[in-house]
Amino acid sequence: MLVSTGLMFTFIYSTAINPSVLTNILSAQENTSNEASEENESTSIEEGAAPEETGSQSYQTKIEKGDALFKEGYYELAAQQYEQASVIETDLSEPFNKLGAAYFENEDYEKALDAFTESLKKNSTQAIAQIGLGRSLLALEKFDAATQHFAQLTMNDPGIVYYQGVMSAYNGDYEKAKLNFTQLIPEKNTAKIGSEWPGKAQNYLNSMEEYVGAQDPNPNYIKTLMARSFVETGEKTLAINTLYKVLQQESDYRDAWIILGYTYLNEEQWNEAQDALFKAVEIDPTKAETRYFLGLTYYAKEDYTSTIAQMELALQSGFKPVLDPYTKIGDSAVHVQDYQKAIEAYEKILVLDSGEVDLFIRPVWIYIDHLNNPKKAIEWAERAVTEHPNEAMGYNLLGWAQMANGELEEAEQNLNYALVLDSKLAAAYLNFGTLYEKEGKLEQAKENYKRAYTLDPSGSAGNRAAENYNRLQNTTTESQNTVTPSDKTTPTL
Repeated sequence: MLVSTGLMFTFIYSTAINPSVLTNILSAQENTSNEASEENESTSIEEGAAPEETGSQSYQTKIEKGDALFKEGYYELAAQQYEQASVIETDLSEPFNKLGAAYFENEDYEKALDAFTESLKKNSTQAIAQIGLGRSLLALEKFDAATQHFAQLTMNDPGIVYYQGVMSAYNGDYEKAKLNFTQLIPEKNTAKIGSEWPGKAQNYLNSMEEYVGAQDPNPNYIKTLMARSFVETGEKTLAINTLYKVLQQESDYRDAWIILGYTYLNEEQWNEAQDALFKAVEIDPTKAETRYFLGLTYYAKEDYTSTIAQMELALQSGFKPVLDPYTKIGDSAVHVQDYQKAIEAYEKILVLDSGEVDLFIRPVWIYIDHLNNPKKAIEWAERAVTEHPNEAMGYNLLGWAQMANGELEEAEQNLNYALVLDSKLAAAYLNFGTLYEKEGKLEQAKENYKRAYTLDPSGSAGNRAAENYNRLQNTTTESQNTVTPSDKTTPTL
């Protein structure tokens, strides 16, 4: 059976350098048989405070508070505001639409379904509520009900047309799905369409074209392609249900196991993802994408030794692009304190792509703090300056490396220039603090540490600066207490 399922997914992890992973999952032309706290709603009026709003003003206040909380991701608190708004203006559908959206984002799909149902009682012609109700049914895995819901809608709304296509694709009516999706492509339709729908519709059309081009009559192939599109467009439940149907018919379908593993990976269900990917490995242990995804699951579970092993296997099998595997190898090696392996990975990254000055930070740091090789750190810092002459960070790195090599005068010059380029670069103030401390200028050192912390209170530079400031402050306080025991301790950063 010929499988040609080119697939691009984005998976973002919160690593030290926050890489964004885009990769081709299934190779082409391959033969295989395989809470912010809730605001106080007290009715008491403090001196100088405005009286509590009533009527439409109070309603609008609730909606605005809900919108602000929703925007920040506090969906449960937002829902509380929207629910209060719905009590104030009982005839409006708006609060129920917003309430449904908040419940949906909070993964409380039953309540979302109830909210959208209530909204439609107020106004049955709203596309937003009809789409929300249908999506809630999908999230609850009520696929037949979702199919019936979208099929009976006659509104010429892009979102509804899109979901009618999605449900046709899920139910195997690919020609009907193609007609729906084609309506949403700008060159096929001169009507103004929201930016969300054409891109998603094109995804399905591309998968359909891929199936035709591959000339593979196996019905599980087109189903797997549709599952891939379901994943890429955020329809998780449809993807999983489709893939399980494929695997019930063909348990050794490798590509289905890979996409199933990725789907669980994207939902942060690490164990389920590994189970699916292990099945794919059993079928084909050389598939690069399988190894890469397994590496991501191990990284998420903080099993860094296994992460390194899987990422190296992915690279050996030809995984591309290579930057993220090397990044995961480097970051994992740092976690297990294998700094030589880490530096090798980071240097390979810089050979391939040195387009961001921040990519030079970790190699310089490792050479200074862990491999005791400041001269090598200077080499990489000089390259950072050469390739990024207008970036303050490059000069900061060079000053840091020179300071580690005992070149204090040169270090001061480069750190000064870093601050000329960026007067708010916390790392430069941190390094100035270290420089002054080396020179015995402790008060100046503390001033710079304090400045670094102020600029970066929750970052690595700010944390290191606070530690250094407190160490110097405690040393100074102990010395003062020896002479004047009654002196008060100065608060630390």
